[in-house]
Amino acid sequence: MLSLALLNGDCVTDKLDWTFRLYDLKRDGVISSDELLDVISSVYDLLGDSQILPSTVQQHADAVFQARAPVVISSHLLLFIFHCA
Repeated sequence: MLSLALLNGDCVTDKLDWTFRLYDLKRDGVISSDELLDVISSVYDLLGDSQILPSTVQQHADAVFQARAPVVISSHLLLFIFHCA
């Protein structure tokens, strides 16, 4: 419930902090390409789209990571917030 309230708030920094922590599965302060793939795969699973091939999920993750790496995705929280805000 707290997470939903946070996403509805006005503070962009808090929203970005929450988003970073969502993707940082290892809690090591870095979003790796593997973590990004895991989250994207989970979102497809939640949507119930069984028609999506694993290669499509991999292509999606690769495209996002390559478009943003290393500046935003594979960075620490403060750099993530700086580049996204």
